[in-house]
Amino acid sequence: MKKTIKILSVLLSLCMLLALLPAVSLAETLDYYAVYYKGELTFCYGELMGTTVYCQSGDKVDGSDFYTGFLNGDHPWSEHSSDIQAVTFLDEIHPTSTADWFYKCKNLQQVNGLDCLVNDTLTTMENMFYGCSALTALDFGCSNWRSSDPPVVSNMFAGCTALSSVYVWDYFPMAGAGLPDAPSDEPYTGYWTTGDGSTQYTVADIEALSGTKYVNGPWVWQTTGSAPVDPPVVTGDPYAVFNKADGTLTFCVGTLTGFGVERSDGDTVSGDQYYTDFLDGSHPWETYAKQINTVTFLDEMYPTSTAYWFRYFYNLTEINNIEKLKSDELTDMTGMFSNCSSLEQLDLGNIVCDHSIATTSIFENCTALSRLILPAYFTTLGASLPSPPSNEQYTGNWIKEGDGSGHSTIPLIMLNESASTAGTWVWESTSTIPTELSITPNYIELNVGESVQLVPTITPDTATGTVAYMCSSGCVSVNYYTGEVTALSPGSFSIYCWLSGVTPVVSCTVTGKVLGSGTAAYAIYKEEDNSLTFCRGTRSGDSVIRPLGIMSMTVTMTGDAVYEGFETGYSVPWSEHANDIKTVTFLDTVTPVSTAS
Repeated sequence: MKKTIKILSVLLSLCMLLALLPAVSLAETLDYYAVYYKGELTFCYGELMGTTVYCQSGDKVDGSDFYTGFLNGDHPWSEHSSDIQAVTFLDEIHPTSTADWFYKCKNLQQVNGLDCLVNDTLTTMENMFYGCSALTALDFGCSNWRSSDPPVVSNMFAGCTALSSVYVWDYFPMAGAGLPDAPSDEPYTGYWTTGDGSTQYTVADIEALSGTKYVNGPWVWQTTGSAPVDPPVVTGDPYAVFNKADGTLTFCVGTLTGFGVERSDGDTVSGDQYYTDFLDGSHPWETYAKQINTVTFLDEMYPTSTAYWFRYFYNLTEINNIEKLKSDELTDMTGMFSNCSSLEQLDLGNIVCDHSIATTSIFENCTALSRLILPAYFTTLGASLPSPPSNEQYTGNWIKEGDGSGHSTIPLIMLNESASTAGTWVWESTSTIPTELSITPNYIELNVGESVQLVPTITPDTATGTVAYMCSSGCVSVNYYTGEVTALSPGSFSIYCWLSGVTPVVSCTVTGKVLGSGTAAYAIYKEEDNSLTFCRGTRSGDSVIRPLGIMSMTVTMTGDAVYEGFETGYSVPWSEHANDIKTVTFLDTVTPVSTAS
């Protein structure tokens, strides 16, 4: 009985050890790579196999030169500095320094995927793009950049004479970054600009915004076509005109006559009620709130407050030309759309939040609002944005359109007053959530050395996800990211396939077997526990290198005696330890012609 318990204990320990081995081996084989190939430099995280890096993102990157150990500011690819034309970041990297990374890469024309360059540990970016005279655009405008304790950026853009578009992160320390002057020859004015392109900025003006949330941009060279022009002359007083017949409230500027408000263009807006003196937050039309279904802005309005302007507009379904509502002097939008329970879409993207604007309860009880366009730095905290419904059609979450992120109850609250509030926010549809995963083929028969590519299908077809693959058998190798299966030795196998990052788990299994001969079979005797273990692999001295079936990972099996050749003959070479062996374990398929004796 004691011997049986000891054998079971040993087997259990071996199983636990084998279960841990893939995770350990995976951590040891993945690395950060910079891959150079014919003028392109690609940064990724994955495993190098031959002349290809299999990236964590699922991409394959072929190269002629492979560099590692660069996260501390080294730039071993500088031998190609005059050849590099494009740089791409495929996976997130967390360097401590990017100083001189692309120093005098004079032919560098584009940089892609800068949202993968995370600055949580970054201390310096000095001279990062120094002398990149062919580079035309840089976009750092992403949520991965921390605003506190920013890195040193001295001369980061110095010598980038073609750089005509720059989008940096909030609170970027622009002073000293070396941003070049904009050209003054046609079609440019000699100034930088942002937003609608009408405001002119010198480099000194932009540097004066250094360390503030208004420095991000995007900054572009101003063209003569976007230079300030004299606006059309609009004369008269601001009016809000209510027309009972069609349920409209129209904002315009003009002179009140016996026929209505006559605008500068000769058009007359007529109605049943004419209101003035509302730019301070008054809302004298509130008596007719339930009758109004459409609001239209015909001329620009410059209120100091729009608090409660459209409160209790239960039947409001349409707002036209809201971009004419200017926020230059606006400080209070409290409750502006509260209880607009029929309003489904709202575009506030024109609001410029470069000063404090109160938005308390602005969306309270806007229960039908399913599409909302917001500007950067909008105050979402306290705005009372209702939660979307949670049913067969919707998940109960808001997400940014085209982004697929933000799977929390109301993620906009967490983005309060950040650049990331900018965009179109919609109710998340359940059609984007994966419910089923299938793999083709789902059964495989391969000969040793053959390969097959697994092809995933995600249901519904509108859903998205990243499939991962793993196999515990050593008779095949499967790429964790791409699903490419290669037969190594005879045997049966099961490949576990799942959608990473999806809850609840969505998965399936592919089974199969490998035919023919492949890696040799070995029997390993260990005197320490008197065990005999059968496996397949490649012999190296007194050890056997056994493939684990996950990418190219292996485990080294060691013992006091290694036996081979028993599959093709009738020998029992371990018989010298017959009286000592207590446990026998088969890790892989063994196909002897005889098991006699």
